[in-house]
Amino acid sequence: MADPVPQNPAPAPQQPQAVQPAPQPVVPAAPVQEVQQAAQNVQQGAQDASQSVQQAGQAAQQGVQNASQAVTGGLQQGMDALKGTGVTDLFKVAENQPKVNSTEKLWAMVSYIPLVAVLALLISGESKYVRLHGRQGLLVFLIFFFCIFVYLVPFIGPLFGGLIQFALFVLGVFSMYQALIGNWWKIPVLGDVAEMIPIDFFTTITKEVVTGQAAPQDAPTGEDQPQQAAQEPPQQPTPPSA
Repeated sequence: MADPVPQNPAPAPQQPQAVQPAPQPVVPAAPVQEVQQAAQNVQQGAQDASQSVQQAGQAAQQGVQNASQAVTGGLQQGMDALKGTGVTDLFKVAENQPKVNSTEKLWAMVSYIPLVAVLALLISGESKYVRLHGRQGLLVFLIFFFCIFVYLVPFIGPLFGGLIQFALFVLGVFSMYQALIGNWWKIPVLGDVAEMIPIDFFTTITKEVVTGQAAPQDAPTGEDQPQQAAQEPPQQPTPPSA
């Protein structure tokens, strides 16, 4: 008797399939000559750029030198033209004038700073040099201050006021320079007006304000006593009694 045939036999186990790697793109190799030619082109371009920068720098340097020579030549020609007019003499120390020390120069220079003139006259008022520049500095400041009323004039007031104050500023700076180099600089016209300023009055008032005490009356000096004796009539001698 034959063996019975089994029905629905169990399937055989399947083997796992290995994962295949993705294919890499094939890059065609560049020819060696083309790579070398590209490198040479890059090197040549860098050299050309470097030469262009050097040429531009040399051109700029040459332009600066030419401009400097032109400016120097123009200034020299201008100074030569001014020498003939005597303007340059104003910036030099004048000859045949009394010598002053550095302290007097310093106080004379700062006298043209607003309100510092009174301080300079208080400290170094015995110096004729400081008194000269102190008077002028005080006058310049007073004119500069009262120019504010010129601005009140309609239309032309601000223009004229600004011009006057600008001119006074330039005059003050120039006078400071003259005082610093030791020149007995006298401002035209204003210098004569400044001599009429009562310096002793300003210094006395300032001392009274600062100290709060009235200035003492000056006693007659030795120079005043002979004048008083000259004004008094001589006394007649009394006759001797019998």
